[in-house]
Amino acid sequence: MADSGWSAFLRVLFALAIFGVAVLLWKLPWHRWPSSSLLSIVPLAFSMLMAYEWLIGMNPYVYPLGFILTYVWIGMALPRWVPWAAAPLLLLAYVWPKLGETAALQATVIAVPTCLLVAEVIGPAMHRQRRSRDSQARRADLFHRVAQAARHINSLEPAAVLDEITTASSQLGFEMACIVRVSARNQQGELASVFGMPATETGQILAIDQGIVGAVLREGREQEWHRQRMREEGCPILAESDLSTVLAEPVWNSGELAAVLVVGHYRDTAITDDEKAALEILALEAAAALSNAELFDVERRQSAAYRDQSRQDALTGLGNRHLMNLLLPKIAPDDVLLLLDLDHFKSVNDRLGHDGGDQVLVTFAEFLRRELREGDIGIRIGGEEFMVLMPRAGDNVRDVAGRLLDRWRAQSPVTTFSMGLAVHRTEWSPEETFKRADEALYAAKREGRDRLSVAGESETDHSTTA
Repeated sequence: MADSGWSAFLRVLFALAIFGVAVLLWKLPWHRWPSSSLLSIVPLAFSMLMAYEWLIGMNPYVYPLGFILTYVWIGMALPRWVPWAAAPLLLLAYVWPKLGETAALQATVIAVPTCLLVAEVIGPAMHRQRRSRDSQARRADLFHRVAQAARHINSLEPAAVLDEITTASSQLGFEMACIVRVSARNQQGELASVFGMPATETGQILAIDQGIVGAVLREGREQEWHRQRMREEGCPILAESDLSTVLAEPVWNSGELAAVLVVGHYRDTAITDDEKAALEILALEAAAALSNAELFDVERRQSAAYRDQSRQDALTGLGNRHLMNLLLPKIAPDDVLLLLDLDHFKSVNDRLGHDGGDQVLVTFAEFLRRELREGDIGIRIGGEEFMVLMPRAGDNVRDVAGRLLDRWRAQSPVTTFSMGLAVHRTEWSPEETFKRADEALYAAKREGRDRLSVAGESETDHSTTA
């Protein structure tokens, strides 16, 4: 009775242990474990079956079922070679507890082949499923990285777009990436951006009638080359880089080849179809980004040209009143305002006509551009009135202004000019400084013209008069 109770207890204990192992294998992510870790479970399962049979004994119908279920798991979880490699261990584990039982040994002829058959049926299907799952996971990861890279290719600077394209290529797992800007008209390309080629400098000019870039240009499609072909065809730059495999993807812009994206591996590894598809998508994104960047660059240049035109006097090329209104509020302490007015300009127009008067204005504007210091800004306010803004002019500003008068006189001009000067102070508003310079200009005219008058001084600076 005691033996019967002890046997029942062991049955329950072993049953719980086996159930626990089964649940553990079911819950744990064993499909993600390396094969070396999973192989250790096989002898453990066989040992538990053997121990159960030795100590307790199983129903003759249940005993082979335990091995069959173990082989079901082997077929599902392990590589295809494992069921056959584990066959000797299976045979030993199945037979050893049954030595001396003729019927059990005879059942081995059916049980062991059944286990192998089950594993062989399940194994290929599970292997295909795992391979498909791994492939889908790799593809999803690859295209996720493409999507992330595409979001970053959004700079509105063409050069920055090219750098981001090569960076995105490296994020796809390629060990080298470069992009060549193509000029089919000049039959040359520029190495615009490089990753993974430290000995190569950007800005190099390449002939595009040879090498992998030339092949893309001739055939209009992607090219995949290996080390041998790069050496045989003298592919510029790449032949000396010891790359194993390269893939060149065309980047189209409005139907024309704008660039060629070249990626590659130094390792002896093939470029997969998924990587090719990802790179093709990246090239399409790059083409759109490059097109937008170039369009924005053109619009920006046009905008800058329009902006400059809106701030430029059409006749003299100096700044105009609009520019004066922009700069005057930004005047800083110790900046100097010079207001200049051509003397007796009405009589000049009367004598020379308006075309002649315009020529005098143009000549005077050229004189200011030539004689002003770097950083000084000349502006035509209107008519024959001009303004010069002299940032941080310093203490010698009177000498600078005086030299303007002297050098203009030295040209024997059609007419002279008068000048009013005001130095901006912290306590003054820009408008007040302008008003003081204007008052100084009128003081110079009242006192005989062809001279400089400084705001805040009671007398005109006679050292600059004729």
